[in-house]
Amino acid sequence: MSQSIVSAGFSVPKPPRRGGRPPIERPEQVIGQHVRRQMMVALAGAGHLNFSELLAITGTSSGGLSLHAQRLERFGYITIEKTFVGRMPQTTYRLTPAGSEALASYIGQR
Repeated sequence: MSQSIVSAGFSVPKPPRRGGRPPIERPEQVIGQHVRRQMMVALAGAGHLNFSELLAITGTSSGGLSLHAQRLERFGYITIEKTFVGRMPQTTYRLTPAGSEALASYIGQR
């Protein structure tokens, strides 16, 4: 079954995920992934964390953390803010109210 994305009035087929896996569409699929769940729990406890802090907590690679963060942002569960402190870039992550609700719902189902 082919999924599609509607863009500018046109239906465009949704690209398959790597390995031909079905697309992630349900909240439990997003939060159910170990690294993303770690990120959300850490953000729920801390309020906000920077890239280095989340990297240390999750133990994943820099690229992996960025991809997981983008997925969470796409679902509206976190915000990603990029700023400069002096000349150094700093990325700060925060859990959104929707992310808090989704995490509480996911934990309540377990």
